[in-house]
Amino acid sequence: PVRVIKELVSVGGGRSTDRTHQEPSVSQGSVPPFHHQGDAIWDPYASSLGPFLGSLLVLGSFLFDGHTLSKGDRLITAIVDIAHVSGASVWVGGLAMLVAVIWRRRRLGRELRALQLALRFSVTAAMALVVTGVAGVLLSIIILDSPSELWSTPWGRLLIAKTALVGVGATIGAYNHRVLIPRLAKNDSRGVAERGVEDRTETDFRLAVSIEAAVLLAVILVTSYLVGAPS
Repeated sequence: PVRVIKELVSVGGGRSTDRTHQEPSVSQGSVPPFHHQGDAIWDPYASSLGPFLGSLLVLGSFLFDGHTLSKGDRLITAIVDIAHVSGASVWVGGLAMLVAVIWRRRRLGRELRALQLALRFSVTAAMALVVTGVAGVLLSIIILDSPSELWSTPWGRLLIAKTALVGVGATIGAYNHRVLIPRLAKNDSRGVAERGVEDRTETDFRLAVSIEAAVLLAVILVTSYLVGAPS
């Protein structure tokens, strides 16, 4: 499973310092699909340690605030909370960068290569969404004393609003996966999109992921109130 996931996610080629990477031939058979000349993957360096430590500190801050201190076993609640926040961060952060890359390429008049971006992120987003959803359900079970608190407490009502927004975002993601990505693949195989030109399907994909990012921004705003709401 690890090897399969790695092949699905790492559709780029070569290292970030490799400037001589050549586009592989399809006839080679074992070459992962969707390689392009000049592709690069991110390599961790010593300077990358700072952002990772910063991320760990941010995640650790959730152990000292909110319902982690007041509901359920503190260790179990903390582990579930960190899993929930980590998964959501990968989904929202990855989507934000996807939107940023696509809009920047369009602004600079470059080929969007939306299919490559979509395939690369869809696997990561799906795994992050599963982790976020499972951990979110567990947190709700830990925090709520009874189902009636969903509509009788501020925390429950905010949770319903947050869940509805997450559902909208997940629906847009499913539409991308089930409808737009197959269209992008068909256009790519037919050579419809010329370099530097954005076709209709790429436009639809760019707008869809932008709307999804806006919805998830609303989820973050609701969550900021949810953390301190009484339950």
